[in-house]
Amino acid sequence: MSLAPASGSANSGSAHPGVAADHVQSPPAVRTFEAPNRAFVLTIELVAEGAEPKTVGRLHDNTGVAVWQRPMPQYYGPRYAFVADDGRVLMLDEWVPIASRFAVMALARDGSPVAIIGYDNLATILRADPKYLAGHAALGIWLSAAPTQDGETITAPTPAGAVAIDFAGRITPP
Repeated sequence: MSLAPASGSANSGSAHPGVAADHVQSPPAVRTFEAPNRAFVLTIELVAEGAEPKTVGRLHDNTGVAVWQRPMPQYYGPRYAFVADDGRVLMLDEWVPIASRFAVMALARDGSPVAIIGYDNLATILRADPKYLAGHAALGIWLSAAPTQDGETITAPTPAGAVAIDFAGRITPP
């Protein structure tokens, strides 16, 4: 699979549900996600290292002081990331639409993982067949629309219904 600017369905002709057979649109080289109170900013940056690009996440406060920096485990980084007012981070899905081990990943203010939920476990929580989710997702492999943040809660629309996810990675099913 190559990463290149693309258009068309992400569910066309692939052995892996939700993955385009030939290519996936590449993410911007740098993406930023800001806490609602603007106290913290998460930057996800693609860095070219060898055959596969790596992503690095950096959380810094509003004065530019780094809180943490770490490699991101997702291919090309998360599809969505949210930052709490106190610096905790919640990442949803992967940029590349795959049945990820990192469908939901919550990080403490120091960047350490608090919760990691894989795609199959997420499907179980949603009480949905993983193939159903992938076949009916509009974004990535399990989201129906872009998630939204309201304070400490992220609402993520899925083909099985909207779920609420907090910054500890706790999911309230539909």
